[in-house]
Amino acid sequence: MRIFSLIFILALSACQQRGEEPTSPPPSESSPPGEVFTSSILQGEDPNDYQVSLEWNEEVVPVTWYLKRGEKEHELEQIAMLDGTQFEFVDSEVQPGKTYHYLLGFTLQGDFIIREKLSIEVPRDVVATRFINKLNFTNVNRVFFKGKSQYCHHPDLTIVANEVIAEDAVLRYVGYSRTDPVNTLTIVAKKAHGHLKIVADGVHGSTGFRKASYMPQERKPRDGAHSPGVHVEVGIDQRFSVDVERSPGKGGEWFQEPQTPGGKDGELRPFCIRLAGREFGDCSSYPILLKEEEVNHE
Repeated sequence: MRIFSLIFILALSACQQRGEEPTSPPPSESSPPGEVFTSSILQGEDPNDYQVSLEWNEEVVPVTWYLKRGEKEHELEQIAMLDGTQFEFVDSEVQPGKTYHYLLGFTLQGDFIIREKLSIEVPRDVVATRFINKLNFTNVNRVFFKGKSQYCHHPDLTIVANEVIAEDAVLRYVGYSRTDPVNTLTIVAKKAHGHLKIVADGVHGSTGFRKASYMPQERKPRDGAHSPGVHVEVGIDQRFSVDVERSPGKGGEWFQEPQTPGGKDGELRPFCIRLAGREFGDCSSYPILLKEEEVNHE
């Protein structure tokens, strides 16, 4: 995540060129004056709306600049021919999650002169709608929760991003664990805004069947699962709110024997919400995941 942290700061410093107003001017992370060739990320409001901004100094003013780009350092294609007095270019033909290599050059007396090279990784966003694939949340810059999302698989679900945007969304997570540790939904973001409702349910126990012609062996009712753990940490709260609704799973019953004791009901397990240093719920059993400098205590 370190490289995404740097890219995210660069993106914020460049947002004003795309018409956005950051809530507070972040410190500039651009290269120091005199750097030959520099790059930054321009971040749009929509998911995966990114551009690469390239700038270079004025120490050399050729007739024509040649700009090349490629996903492999030794397989570059020319993407622009620019007037020698031009010292910037915005590349809008980039794909999220990919690393691009750029080369800036010019011709002198028939020879091609390489002025400078650089590489930059374009961030990647995830839009969480309907069923969620756990693998999608690797190396993510922003996560957009829209509508109703559902994650029903056994492993824990961990979402780590630089930013979470929730548009009155609902995230439902179903836990299957009947023992400790319970399944846990974890969301960690440096900043977030919007409203997210988390529904954390334990799965119900299966029905029990007596030994019969259609059931060669007796199968006892299963216990209901505990409600899964919910752990949300946000460093900078930009009008972000979280509602947590929990319910344990009901124990299974005997088939056609509703009066006979069946499986045990699951238990209601604690949750923890940390927003900009404030805590809600029972956080004693949940570790702190964000560093001190990533939390806004204002």
